[in-house]
Amino acid sequence: MSGPVFDWIRMLYSSMLYFARLGDESSDTFGSSRGILQGDPLSPLLFILFLSDIVLPPDADDISLGPSKEPVPLLGHADDLVAQSLAAARVQRRLLFLLQWCRSNFLIINAAKSYIMAFGPLPSPLPTIYVADSPMPWKPDGKYLGAKADSRKRDVFAPHYAAQAMKARKAGALIGALRNSLGDLPLSDILLLYKARIDPILTYGCEVTPDVTPSSLLCLHREQRFFLRARLGLPTSSFSALLFSETGLWPIDFRRLELLLRYLYFLRGLPPSRLASAAYQDSLMLASSGFPCWFSDLEIVTNTLAPQLLPLVRSLLDAPVLHQHILDALTTRLTAIIAESSKLSLFKAVSLSTRSSCTSGTLSFAPALQPYLAVSRFVNRKALVRLLFSSHTLAVESLRHHSRVRPFIPRALRLCRLCALCVEDEMHALFICQGSRELLDLRTEDHSTFAICFHSVSPQLA
Repeated sequence: MSGPVFDWIRMLYSSMLYFARLGDESSDTFGSSRGILQGDPLSPLLFILFLSDIVLPPDADDISLGPSKEPVPLLGHADDLVAQSLAAARVQRRLLFLLQWCRSNFLIINAAKSYIMAFGPLPSPLPTIYVADSPMPWKPDGKYLGAKADSRKRDVFAPHYAAQAMKARKAGALIGALRNSLGDLPLSDILLLYKARIDPILTYGCEVTPDVTPSSLLCLHREQRFFLRARLGLPTSSFSALLFSETGLWPIDFRRLELLLRYLYFLRGLPPSRLASAAYQDSLMLASSGFPCWFSDLEIVTNTLAPQLLPLVRSLLDAPVLHQHILDALTTRLTAIIAESSKLSLFKAVSLSTRSSCTSGTLSFAPALQPYLAVSRFVNRKALVRLLFSSHTLAVESLRHHSRVRPFIPRALRLCRLCALCVEDEMHALFICQGSRELLDLRTEDHSTFAICFHSVSPQLA
């Protein structure tokens, strides 16, 4: 290989020095006499270039893609290789060719890490396939590039969802532990950490795995909501729609849909010579023939979350328009859920002055980080959020559900613990109740501020 880029790479690595560090101690610098060290950022790319001269002979059982029937007998990402065929017996011939090429290029296939997976009915009897005289085991599940698959399940990627959910739980716990060493963090910083550490985990692989199985996606929903509730100081039963309308984050299903459609936009711009373009064209042909495939799954997810976007998916896409359509669909869903709730009376009253349309006067809850969440102290922010989200201990909520020691209590009987005259809800506790001298004193400490709040959230009582 030659050329200015390769000459620059040779120059770079011939003059590069390394050192090892343990704690506060560092070793002397040393050069690499055996090429690029493991873990170097350029290592995967150079290994792919090293493999570029592998040309497997054509086979009738090769998997082929696109209108041109492009054969794809081998997939490779750095040193992670997948040989694939429509016939189990032909895999042995592929491996023999690959083994011979590796020997000629001073490489060894790791038989201990190699295995066989079959998608569809298993051949009977199972053939024995060897790598360097070592039989390869047949496995029902496996992992490639961090994505787990199980050929026994209807949703073959269900293990991938579960694994990513577990990783997200651990990453969320580490972010939560920062409070022990750094103290209270602004919520904006916490959300930034979420986007940097948790969002990539929850969305990994979404471009190739449209979320057509709700049960698989459920674990990702659960971890996203668990993290947001924990950082806001909310119980697990709190109203989930507000987690997104008030923080500006998107529910994970809408977030994954946007990334999926952006990938579709990318595929449509590829030249036909690219393998990803051939795979996309192949999926289009399967969908037009009525077979389940990646594109048909994409249409199902789009129709579920943003049906008005479906005509654009089947025609040309524009990235900014794509984002706006998904945002509109999400806003419509959040607004409908919040409006239909019998709770959130104080939240809706406060929102009338900040999130209502100037022309129609209707409320709209587009995801956006709200100013009141800028309260820096966690305990104060938690108290405010619980009050607005109807996750407090006032009787209107605490007596809403029955328990082992108490039956269900109708709303009209959830009376104030101080005056016993009215239902103990947010409006009564903040602005109306006269049953406590301490409460009255708190209201009169800053009469002007209280009056402004009273008139803005409860004009019907003014």
